[in-house]
Amino acid sequence: MCSPSDLLAMPSLLQQWFYMGMGELTQRDSLELTTVSLLDSPQSQKKTPKRMMKFLRYRFNMLDDSAPNRMLSDSELIPVRAPLVAVQPCVVPFLKSCDTNEDGYIHMDEWLECFK
Repeated sequence: MCSPSDLLAMPSLLQQWFYMGMGELTQRDSLELTTVSLLDSPQSQKKTPKRMMKFLRYRFNMLDDSAPNRMLSDSELIPVRAPLVAVQPCVVPFLKSCDTNEDGYIHMDEWLECFK
């Protein structure tokens, strides 16, 4: 079950997961530790918002298989969702919440806004 506080932690958690290579943070213990440590981490405080936004644009473009359309479909989000869904119940609700215009796609502006 995804609690409201866990859902609020998802942007930071996914940013760290993206940054770490989307590989080693798929264990439940790592995810729980990361959620807590990321919020207080000096490393996270040193990252400028501009730098993180650039990184999130890069991640979006890496996920966007049909790059010219600049939107992420459900199938393009599988690399984000699949490794985490079993250990992080908030990943699906979080990604759904990013689609603010509810057209079935996450556009670049929605993606960036979701991580603010």
